[in-house]
Formats: sequence, structure tokens, C-alpha cells
Amino acid sequence: MSQAAEPELVAAMRALLLRDWDPIGIAREPAAQDEYDTYAEETARLLSAGAEFTSVEAYLRAVVRNDMRMDHDPADYPALMSKMAALRTGD
Repeated sequence: MSQAAEPELVAAMRALLLRDWDPIGIAREPAAQDEYDTYAEETARLLSAGAEFTSVEAYLRAVVRNDMRMDHDPADYPALMSKMAALRTGD
């Protein structure tokens, strides 16, 4: 069984995914604010486990392609990974 990430990191990932990833455009929909919670938990877990950012990016790209069934991925992954790096190091 994989270890859960710290709640603070999950919360930070949730905010980051809503603000900077948001492929389906729900950031301004109050009723949909939990839509990315599963992805935030997994992304935080990956980061906590020391995963390479290429793996985290691949995970999020797969979510867009396979779970959301979108052909176009609007995310700026280099910027997103930079922000995740800052979260992981506490900067």
C-alpha cells in the first residue's frame, strides 16, 4: 500500500491544479472545487515519494488524455513543474 502525502501538500496541490492546470475550466465553479482532489492527492503522493517531475507531468498528461478524454492539453507544464518544485522544497 502506498503512503499518503501530507495534508498540507495535498491542499497546496489542489490549489495549484485549480489555478495553473485546470484542463476542464472549473476553477471558478464553486460546486466543482473538489473535481481534481484525486489528482491532487496522487500528485502530492508522487512528489512526496520523490518522483521525477517528468513522471508527475506524464501522470497529469495521462489524466487529461485518458480520464478526461481531451485531445488538447492546455497546461503549461514547464511552469507547472517549476511551481511543484517550489512546493516540494518549501520555497
